[in-house]
Amino acid sequence: MPPEALEMVAARFRALGEPIRLRILQTLERGELSVTRLTAAIGSTQPNVSRHLRVLQECGLVKRRHEGSTANYSIADQMVFELCELVCSGIRARLAGQAGALNMTTPLSRRARALRQTAGPRTAIGSVSSPAQPKKRAARELPVFHGRTM
Repeated sequence: MPPEALEMVAARFRALGEPIRLRILQTLERGELSVTRLTAAIGSTQPNVSRHLRVLQECGLVKRRHEGSTANYSIADQMVFELCELVCSGIRARLAGQAGALNMTTPLSRRARALRQTAGPRTAIGSVSSPAQPKKRAARELPVFHGRTM
């Protein structure tokens, strides 16, 4: 592959390396949106969203259409969702393997059993939450593409 083509591939992967850009793509998967609506949908500021949209547009993942003074964005290359699904399915398999390894029946030490009994209720991802602490967003929360979660 020529160096120029490799740089284009690397630019796309760099563009996909920011969680906010993945949220933008995920939101645009439902259809074209103005910057204002996109900003509200992902809960960020207009300058921040515009900056990330520019990166996504420069690497060919989104396209812009002007309607008067409004800029509307949509997905330019649907293949990005296939790529995201490949990555997400690999992560799902890895997490399932890790969960399976954690669920293996192994004897617990007395100290571990005592901690488990006094720790309180478990959350969906298996971490212990204390009533005194506010719930935090799951560390392993993954994006949803094509209506599928991790």
